[in-house]
Formats: sequence, C-alpha cells, structure tokens
Amino acid sequence: MDKPKVRHGIEAIPVRYQGKQMILLRDRLGYSDRTLLVSPAWARVLALMDGTNSLRDIQAEIMRRTGELIYSDDIEKLVAQLDDCLFLENDSFFKKVTEAVESYLKDPVRRAVHAGLSYPEDPEELKRFLEGFFTSGDHPIGLPETPVKHKKIMGLVVPHIDLRLGGRLYAMGYKYAYESVYPDTWIVIGTSHEPVEHHIALTVKDFETPFGILACNREICKEIMTRLPFDITDGEFNHAREHTVEFQAIFIKMFQPNAKIVPLVCSFSEDELREEGERLNSVIEVLRDILNQEKAVIVASVDFAHIGPRYGDNYIPDKRSIESNLQDDRAICEALAAGDIKRFETLLWRDHERRKICGAGPLYVLANSMPPGVRGSVLGVSHGVVDDQNSFVTFATVAFWRRIDGV
Repeated sequence: MDKPKVRHGIEAIPVRYQGKQMILLRDRLGYSDRTLLVSPAWARVLALMDGTNSLRDIQAEIMRRTGELIYSDDIEKLVAQLDDCLFLENDSFFKKVTEAVESYLKDPVRRAVHAGLSYPEDPEELKRFLEGFFTSGDHPIGLPETPVKHKKIMGLVVPHIDLRLGGRLYAMGYKYAYESVYPDTWIVIGTSHEPVEHHIALTVKDFETPFGILACNREICKEIMTRLPFDITDGEFNHAREHTVEFQAIFIKMFQPNAKIVPLVCSFSEDELREEGERLNSVIEVLRDILNQEKAVIVASVDFAHIGPRYGDNYIPDKRSIESNLQDDRAICEALAAGDIKRFETLLWRDHERRKICGAGPLYVLANSMPPGVRGSVLGVSHGVVDDQNSFVTFATVAFWRRIDGV
C-alpha cells in the first residue's frame, strides 16, 4: 500500500505490558477481534498513516522530528500487521463491512453479540449474575417485590457501562420499574458510540438474549416509521454491535418474559441538534404521543462523564475530580426529574464536550418526549474507575412515573 491509512474505529489505549508503557490497538466497531501492541515510538508512525503519506514520507518525517532512522522494511512489517488485523482503510476492510451489513439486514433477529463477553451466555448463570446486583453488597436493595398500584412507570435513565461497574444502578432502575405498574413495551434509546444516519436509527428486529427472544413491537415501530418525514431505519446497522440496547434487553427479558421492545440508537451534539432539530423533533413528537397513551415506557441507556488519560485527558484524576463530576451529574438529573427542561438542557450542553458525556442524545430525546403529568426521582449517581491511571466514567439512574388516579 503506497499511502496507508489507519481506519476509523481503531482505538488506541495506553497500557503497561511487562513493565513497559505500550499502546494497545483494538477495533471498537467490532469488524475485527484482533488486537495489536505497539510502543509509543511506533504510535508516532501510526499517527502519520492518514492516507496522505507514503512510506518514504513517513520515514522522512520521523527522521525530521526525532533524528531517528526507521527502516522501511520495519514500516512495511507494521503495515502488513495492520492489514492482517483489518485496521487499515482498504479493499479488505470494505469487503468485510459489506459482508457484515448484508448479514445484519438479512437476519430478522439482532444477535446477542456481547453474550459470553460482557455477561454470561448461560441463562442460569446470567440470572445469578444479574440478581447479584440486587441481592449482594453491603446494602442490598433486594429483588423487585409486588408492584404498587398507585403509580405507573413512564421512563428510566439507566447506565450502559460495564455491568460489573454499574450493576447496582441498573438494579435500582429496574427494581423501581417493576415495583410499579408497567406496560408490555419498552422503547429503549441507546447511545450510539459511532455516528449514525439522521442521528437516530430504529431497527425492526427481535433481540436475542440468553433468556430467549425479546420480541420487537412492530406495531409501534410501524407507527413511528409512517409518521416521520424520513426513513429512521437508514442507520440501523449501528445496532449490530452496539451494546447500549442489548444490556437493557437482558434485564427486561429476565423480569418480563413476554415484554416487547422498540430499539433505537441515537447520538448528536448541540451543534448537530441545531442543524437537525426539525427531524429529531419529529421523532420526539411521535414518541410523546405513544408515551402519553401509556403504550410503552421509555428508557435512555446512557453514561455521563468520561475523564482521565484513557479518554484523552493529560492528567490523572483525583478524588476531587470525581466528586465534582458527580455533583454536575446530579444537577443535570435533578433538573430532568423536576421537569425543568430549560435548566436541564443548559446544564447538559454546558460542559458536554469537556466532560465527554456519552448519552446526551438519548437524554435529550427522553426529556422532551415525556408527556404532561410525569414526576421523576433521582435514584442514584455513581462512578467506575476503568484503569490504573484513575480514569473514570460516571453514570446515574432516574425514574419517571405517573400517579394512577382513584387508586
């Protein structure tokens, strides 16, 4: 390859390996399950593989910057390794993408691609794993008990972080939901970790879980699609490997075997909202009508701040940083729970980019889809440390309900 280009979706993670600082390369899009370790020196070479530099250009630029001579044979070996891992933007990668898209679109079921990786694949083992978030720990909250009859669950904000880190807050949300009167359909809006067509996408597929198939509510999906001025399924391939809906599906299927799902993913910034506001608001209007008729409950599968070296910050976070971000998260959630949309949006977008909030889109859609007469409660905010440099992610759980009159 004359001018190699490292493709979109390749994640570079600082790690320590055998006592040395290294860079781990992996494909966050899931087209390749390979990983590659390179030294920081070779990471400088990778940074020049942007499709504009030949191997000689790269060699000369490294010499100019560092005074070091890197042999062309060694650069060619690295290019071959990257190609073998499908980490380059080339014909091999494009062929893989085409095959993956065709396979996903043909299958009537969205497969449980994270089963056996992020959570147990065996149903009995998975049940014990999930129930442990309710029943274990210093202050177990217990499994859901008999639902109260005076309130109907209308919505949830729950995490999508690694289940082992956020398990208690997942549990708090689903305990609250299943101790309320609940419908049979869950509109789950997951964060898309990659750009998505129209910034929001529906997939009309059943969801596979280790507990069995979680059926798609095709009637509600049809209502959404027929009322919109654009094709909301254009970006449905984003669902293929995205975990943010899948993680909610396993809780729903465990507690409510006959439930149905309406799966959406979305992602947009404040600038993109300004540009595409009319289109996104058309989705929100439809969802608000569906929720107002109490046909479904809406779930935003989101995380909040991502802070530390793993997420591009050049400092090691301390306790004060964690506490400050948790305070900011609580303020956002309290405004959301109170129905103060103006304050919620101000707080959400104010530091959205600096704090790298992963879930602003689903939060915005949930907040503006909520019909009148809904109340909210912040059930908890927390964080999880994800590496040995104290990088962390924050997350929260918020529940929304309507009082049932006459009960």
